[in-house]
Amino acid sequence: MTNVRLTQIDGLVNLTWDASSDPDVDGYRIYRNDIAGTMVKLIASNLKETSFKYAHTSGYVYEYTVVAVKNHQQGMYSDTVKTEASWLKVPGRIEAESAAQDDGAVVSRTSDDEGSYNLTGAGGISDKAKLDYQLDVAQSGEYLLTYRVASPRDTKGFSVIVNGDKQVEQKITKTGGYHEWQTQQGGKIYLKKGKNKLSLNSLDNNWKLNWLALKQD
Repeated sequence: MTNVRLTQIDGLVNLTWDASSDPDVDGYRIYRNDIAGTMVKLIASNLKETSFKYAHTSGYVYEYTVVAVKNHQQGMYSDTVKTEASWLKVPGRIEAESAAQDDGAVVSRTSDDEGSYNLTGAGGISDKAKLDYQLDVAQSGEYLLTYRVASPRDTKGFSVIVNGDKQVEQKITKTGGYHEWQTQQGGKIYLKKGKNKLSLNSLDNNWKLNWLALKQD
C-alpha cells in the first residue's frame, strides 16, 4: 500500500488512499497507535471504500497505517502518516510524550504513578536529544518550571530554548534509579501570550522525563 493521505479539520482525521491494483482484494484495515512511536493497533476492518474518518481525541501525535486484505490475509503495511501536534495550554502540566518532535528519545510506558508514558531511550534520553513543544500561553510573564524525572546519577540535564532564545539550563539530581521518580524544581522562563515554541535540548544521557509543568510566578 502506498499514497496514504491525512487531513485534519476540527478534531476529525480524514484518511484517503489509492485503491489496490489487485482486483481480488476484499477490503482494507486501519491501524493506529495510542501515541506516535508505540505499536499500532487495529481500529477498523472490512472497509470497502478508500477513505476513513476518525476523531482526533487528545493532544498526542498519532500515526496511521493502511493495509489491504485478500482471502483473510494482510498485505504490506503502508507508510505511516501522522496527525499534527496540538498547542498545549499553559499554565499547566505538559506530558513529555506530547512533544511535537522528540529526536533522540523514545516513548515508553512509565513506571511512575503519575502518568501513562515517559520519554526514555537506550541509556535514557540521549545527550543529543531535542524535545519540541508547542505552547498556547494564557498570559505573558515569567513561569516557574518543574519537571518529573528519574535518573541513576546526577546529570547535566537540559537547556530550555523559548522561541529560539536560550533561557536557562536545568541540572537533574539523581533520583536513585530509572524507576525512582522525583519532581524537581527549575528556574524561571519568560513566555509571551499566545503561541510559543519551547525546546528542551539534552546536555547528558541517563535520564527519563515524565512531565514538565509551567506555573506563573
